[in-house]
Amino acid sequence: MTDTSSNLELPFILPSQAQKHVIHNEALQILDVLVQLTAISSSKSVPPSGAKEADIYIIAKSATGVWSGHEHDIAVYRTQSWHFYTPRVGWRAYIVDQNMQIVYTGQHWVLDGPTKLQNLTLFGVNAKATPAVPVHIRANTAVWSAKSISDGGSGSMVQVLEREAMTDDLGFTLKTNGVCTALLGQFGSDRFRVSVSLDGKSFLEALSVNTPTGIIDFEALPRFKSTINFDQYIPLDEWARVSMNVGEYNAQNAFDASNNVFTAPVAGTYLMGACYIYKRNSRDDAMLQGRLVKNSSSEVSGGFGELSGLHHSEASCLNLQTLVPLAANDTVECQARFRQADGYIMADKSAFWGCKIG
Repeated sequence: MTDTSSNLELPFILPSQAQKHVIHNEALQILDVLVQLTAISSSKSVPPSGAKEADIYIIAKSATGVWSGHEHDIAVYRTQSWHFYTPRVGWRAYIVDQNMQIVYTGQHWVLDGPTKLQNLTLFGVNAKATPAVPVHIRANTAVWSAKSISDGGSGSMVQVLEREAMTDDLGFTLKTNGVCTALLGQFGSDRFRVSVSLDGKSFLEALSVNTPTGIIDFEALPRFKSTINFDQYIPLDEWARVSMNVGEYNAQNAFDASNNVFTAPVAGTYLMGACYIYKRNSRDDAMLQGRLVKNSSSEVSGGFGELSGLHHSEASCLNLQTLVPLAANDTVECQARFRQADGYIMADKSAFWGCKIG
């Protein structure tokens, strides 16, 4: 006959045992710890300095101090010292600071739960699932990790969303306090799109992909092209704003055709350009100059040019093109000047354009 029980190693009272109450009380102490096992924490590796009588912990990895060498053991603070019990496979414990139950596998303590969940109709975590929302999870963090090759997996993580027909919705709806502020996916068509909203009702399509071609469209990207519908006279030696007064294209309504000015709706890097077609007034050596001007005062670096040789009326062209870093509400306009003889900026052929590229 052994001196202890086979499972909990409770000490037996032997026939010739003296002070039988000591052995009996020791067995009761062990039962008091292990039956209905409840531990304060399972994530600590350093013995707490303020431990109280009967405090119970499950020791985490890399234990130090008097806990060293007792990783995964059950530690109870009794009579001002720590007592340790080695768990066996299948032992369970409730962890107070994490509000969960764990089970010992023989190597680790893991979350206690069923090994298989099949054909569930409702699934809720910290929330109530309903037939309309059969999966409902309330959490601050969610992690999907690939099963590694060493654990028998492939090392990859692929998440699949599938719909029945092209006209059905497939994607992610992002909400703030119950209001949809963004859509990501395929909604009602085969186009992949990213759309945003302030009120959950009116959406702006920021990006969409044409599925047959793979071509990306940026519907809301600030961009414009304007032309002039009259021959604008430009006096000698005087910078004048070119009156680009016809908006051929004007996404975000950023170009004001009445004032011939582009206003950046958001900060970023813009590609801007202008094309001036010369029209003769008196001489063909007019020396046409052009420039792009920011905020009506500063010439844009790289946005200046000149036609220095003989000009050909209705044919000679001055092209300007450069990158412009702009803050929100910065303006850009195009200006022209003749340095040697006056002339015109020709109607219909001249243009001013720009777009945000970064």
